[in-house]
Amino acid sequence: MTSLQQNCHGFYLIEVLVSLAIGAILYAIAVPSVREMLGGHELKQEVAVLSKYLADFSLKSQQHEKTVEVLVTRDNYSAWEIGKPRTEILTHVFSGKVKAQIPEKEQLIFHYYQTGTTSPNSVTLSDGVKKCKITLALRGRVASTC
Repeated sequence: MTSLQQNCHGFYLIEVLVSLAIGAILYAIAVPSVREMLGGHELKQEVAVLSKYLADFSLKSQQHEKTVEVLVTRDNYSAWEIGKPRTEILTHVFSGKVKAQIPEKEQLIFHYYQTGTTSPNSVTLSDGVKKCKITLALRGRVASTC
């Protein structure tokens, strides 16, 4: 061997290409799995937040002796204390692909009365792949299933 060949150190082109190919295959496998995992988490988080608010509104209506109304549309939900004046409690927009399963220009209303009773109802949230249902019982109890 000549002295030029002995002093050259590094990778052959084929080794670099094989390494890049392995990396591309791992990337192609991992990205869809991570997206699916995060999407499901987003839906469960929205269900947990809405369930918590619905449970809190039952207590709020009893403590303040006011009727609380919750309006759910496809993209968001809002809550008000009904009285003079009408006071907005909160407005929340669903994150990402999460939507309520309600026809386009319609809305769903939950009422919480001063006595602690509610209008029984349910709403289904979906991220396009999975669905979760939140059910509100007569006495303000909230249950969710995914």
